[in-house]
Amino acid sequence: MGIFEKNLEVLARYHPELLEQVQAPTSVSHITVDKAKNGDPRLFVRTESGETIPIHNEDDPRKVAQRSAEKIVEFGGVLVVMGMGLGYLGQAIAETMNDSSALVVFEADMGIFKTALQLMDLSDLLSHHRVKVLVGEDAKVAECAYYFMAKTGGAVRAVRFEPAFRTAPELYRNKLRYGLVNPTLDHLSNWATADRFGIQFTK
Repeated sequence: MGIFEKNLEVLARYHPELLEQVQAPTSVSHITVDKAKNGDPRLFVRTESGETIPIHNEDDPRKVAQRSAEKIVEFGGVLVVMGMGLGYLGQAIAETMNDSSALVVFEADMGIFKTALQLMDLSDLLSHHRVKVLVGEDAKVAECAYYFMAKTGGAVRAVRFEPAFRTAPELYRNKLRYGLVNPTLDHLSNWATADRFGIQFTK
């Protein structure tokens, strides 16, 4: 079984809502695959303006992701990574985070996600019981973050994967603000209100 088939098998079990999207025809004409100096795959993405953005470190993408993950997991709580690339950072966080944390990974570009499935063994990330991967502009990031927040009791913390923001700045900024931060604040407000006045509401 190849990497892509293995990932699809895991995807079908843990993220079935994504399987049909992945199997549908997807444009990857804006994506170029290259190798870092250590041999790991890395991506270049051509933006709508024609600029080509390198998505991963040119020397050792995995080591850079591991260093970043060590700093990120210190915050704990529900970590929401905005932008996935080939999944180096998401994998490193999932391997490092403690039992009271959870991870949501959002990737806007289905072409990038499909390329990651073809190049990287993401089975451990996709099958992790405290990880949810969301793909596409319409993904319900805040709802997923709130689900994990209710389960873990941890705060929601957004992690900007900067190369993704460079490929589609307006999309990711809007998703961060209107698809995560504002709805999460509303959820917290409602949660606090229910906690304080729940008995009166019941009466």
